[in-house]
Amino acid sequence: MKIIHIYQKSSKIFMEPYIQFIKDMYTLENHFFIVWDRDSKGCDETKGNFLLTDSMNTEEVRQLLRIGDKIILHSLFIPKVVAYFSIHPYLLKKTYWISWGGDIEPFTEQRKDLKAYLYESMRRFVIKRFAGIGTLVNADFKKICEKYFVRGKHYRAIYLNQLLVNESKLYFNADVESNEEKCILLGNSATESNRHIEALEFLEKFKHKPLKIICPLSYGDMEYRELVKKKGKELFGDKFCPLEEFLNEKAYYRLLGTVDAGIFNNDRQQALGNIYALLIQGKKLYLRKGTPMWDELVEEDKVKIYNVEHLKNMEFVELDEMPDETRKSNSELILYKNSPENSKKIWDLIFEE
Repeated sequence: MKIIHIYQKSSKIFMEPYIQFIKDMYTLENHFFIVWDRDSKGCDETKGNFLLTDSMNTEEVRQLLRIGDKIILHSLFIPKVVAYFSIHPYLLKKTYWISWGGDIEPFTEQRKDLKAYLYESMRRFVIKRFAGIGTLVNADFKKICEKYFVRGKHYRAIYLNQLLVNESKLYFNADVESNEEKCILLGNSATESNRHIEALEFLEKFKHKPLKIICPLSYGDMEYRELVKKKGKELFGDKFCPLEEFLNEKAYYRLLGTVDAGIFNNDRQQALGNIYALLIQGKKLYLRKGTPMWDELVEEDKVKIYNVEHLKNMEFVELDEMPDETRKSNSELILYKNSPENSKKIWDLIFEE
């Protein structure tokens, strides 16, 4: 069976570990990757099982899509890819969309012009006809069904990052410097769905306490990033530490090892890598109740996570307090969820059914 994958080069932070998983657990010769690269400027480049392109309309791309037994779209963020599949609907019966959460919302909720309306019409056409839809959390499929009349089968999906697992295990119950300061990780990116401002206001009552807030803002909306930085500095001064540059993965997981608790006020599926890493490390986590991530981790996986709203009435000493048995149980649950064996069972269903 020949499986064709399509993804953006800019998403390599997620896709490179996934490709390594494919190499480790499957026969790589059966998988080919079309990498959307805006910098290729019309010059397609093939390297082994990878084709770098900025066009769906080259003979090589068309040939790959024709001969592929299945096509996997890793997210649905590329307008030219959506347009191509809308005018080649015969491909949709063998195409599977793996949603990353941020690609669910109708485009017309972001813009109201004619171009946005036409693009959203194409999205609706293809989403309705995909053979299958994979989601990282079950609740995202319910959301898709509410917004689009889908016919395809639902599949679970997971992006195994073995480095995340291995590095995070090193910091389980690691001795954090013994001082009174509590270190909090707030959010994962400079996107409004993190709802940083509200979370900072929850924490404001602790601004005179020995507190450090690490806030990753290295990618996303740069205007929004400035708003978050301004509010963080206004409320907490030097205790608010925006992280504006990318760290290499090992350095980032080492940084997470210094954290006492993580707060993710996100209102959609987002930040799963950070969440999994902190849970593997045995850290206390706060999520927004009623979100897809809460439903998945708390209601389905039975992970012990705390409602971010509880911060309003919480004492400073409680910020990172959690029984040792809960830390161990949470870590074990997430380690199994992110194991190669479990990941392979999940992807087997997509590849082989």
